[in-house]
Amino acid sequence: MQCGPDYEKVPWDKWENPRLIVMSDGIKVLPQRSSNGFIVPARYVPDVLFANTTADDWLMGRVVIVKISKVLGQPELLERNRSELLSSLSHHGIRAVLDGAMMAD
Repeated sequence: MQCGPDYEKVPWDKWENPRLIVMSDGIKVLPQRSSNGFIVPARYVPDVLFANTTADDWLMGRVVIVKISKVLGQPELLERNRSELLSSLSHHGIRAVLDGAMMAD
């Protein structure tokens, strides 16, 4: 039984909602229709999303796609930012999809 859209199969470049990249120095927020973004601490991502988007930017509902940066960095900082991001998004009722798979934490 299917429980809604199959977000896991939507590729990064076809995603219609905001996109996020977990980096060792924070989270890069890419609003819909934007290839330029800005880096913010993980705990502020929901506030930044709500301040810089409208209802029209959330065509798929309250769900974002998240990519983990492949740039060499400090793995412990990546993990800390990932964990803090998921907690913050969940607290604000925003679902997260990671590279084709639902994120769970």
